[in-house]
Amino acid sequence: MAFRFTETQYPGQDHSHSDNDWFEFGPSGILGVHYGGDPKRDSEYYSPNAWTDLKTDQPPGPITHNPVWGFFA
Repeated sequence: MAFRFTETQYPGQDHSHSDNDWFEFGPSGILGVHYGGDPKRDSEYYSPNAWTDLKTDQPPGPITHNPVWGFFA
């Protein structure tokens, strides 16, 4: 699970997103959802009263994939 949230008008219906998707907080609490795994899909924006219960295991902002290569003797 990368992150998920619930739309307040649809209680109990979570929006689950993959590890390639990312979110951000805009002015006044707007939640921006961006689909990194699907470049053809437009970003979505939710006003502060339209979402609740954001659960995440990643910080807000674009995903950065910085693999660390190292060998230990």
